[in-house]
Amino acid sequence: MSDSLKTVLQTDILRNESRADTISCRVIHHDEQHRLVVIESASAGETTPQSVAYTRLSPSTWPRTVADVNEALKDGALMGETFRAAGYTVRQNRLLEIKLPILSRTLASLYSSPRWRLTTIECYEFWVNDVLYGTVLEIKAPSRRHSPQRQWLGTYWLLRQTGVPETRFTQWLSQQQRTSLYEKILIFSAKVVGIIFSIWLYVSTVMRSKKRLNVVS
Repeated sequence: MSDSLKTVLQTDILRNESRADTISCRVIHHDEQHRLVVIESASAGETTPQSVAYTRLSPSTWPRTVADVNEALKDGALMGETFRAAGYTVRQNRLLEIKLPILSRTLASLYSSPRWRLTTIECYEFWVNDVLYGTVLEIKAPSRRHSPQRQWLGTYWLLRQTGVPETRFTQWLSQQQRTSLYEKILIFSAKVVGIIFSIWLYVSTVMRSKKRLNVVS
């Protein structure tokens, strides 16, 4: 079985948890560098927001085929499922998962939740084949209980600076290759940087979602 079939996506878990009729993606903003969406489930005619996801895109690394899929995503296609259906091997590298209070009144209103209620914040890199599509920050609805299992190798940005090629990194993500002691030290450093970057991306996502969701509401 290929990696793409073994990868569990957020939407896979949502379909099992919510028993919804449909899982859909409402695109709030998608340009050359940024993608902001609301993932929603619908059942019996009622729509429920499940997560706000901001993706910091990495178009400088994309081949033309990935750019073509990116264009399709602007119309509201689900990111993971669309790449998987197109035959790509999808891998996800967690940078941070933590419970934090909902800081934004806009997000609290979206989830019909008290502003300071704890909810899961998750940041991860989204890889297709040996290409980094972007880094995702999800602010999940407080009712969400489960997240997919993911590898946790730290931000590839730091590992790339030390000469680790994309193909080797994705082998680590797929657990196809052992790491040396030196590489383990690099990964530890990348984890620390990944946590710092995730916190920055969380603040950025809160600000972006506050502005964009207020505009479209």
